[in-house]
Amino acid sequence: MNRLRQWLTQGRPLLGAALLLVSALSIAMLLFEGSRPPAAAGLPGFRGADKMLHFGAHFWVSALMFWGLAFQRRPRKRRSRMIAAATIVLALDLAAGIAVEYIQLFIGGAYGRVFDWNDVAANVLGASVALALCAAIAQRMFRTPVIQPELR
Repeated sequence: MNRLRQWLTQGRPLLGAALLLVSALSIAMLLFEGSRPPAAAGLPGFRGADKMLHFGAHFWVSALMFWGLAFQRRPRKRRSRMIAAATIVLALDLAAGIAVEYIQLFIGGAYGRVFDWNDVAANVLGASVALALCAAIAQRMFRTPVIQPELR
């Protein structure tokens, strides 16, 4: 486990770039799905399912973006870098979430899809929970290892 942690904390720009690419593709998929009618998107029929899907999708995208930024370099000033990464991710996710809602309003209006602030709230909540969990894991993972003195 220590070898994996050491490997990850050395800074893995290719891994970070791959995670950012998957994040961008996920956002593109969300924009596409946001313009389709609810039945074609395969949404479950129970109440609140839409909000759960918004929460889950933005949880996924935010976690990918956070780790993509975290693995770009070896974190020297980890606290400030993690705060910056979380702020960037939250801003980008908020922008993407509002963009999906506007797409639903303008393109999906023919399908009965409308702009819903509750969807935006579910997006932000999903992103915030993901960032809190990821930041806690990153704080633990990137901490400086304690060197134990040798016992004689």
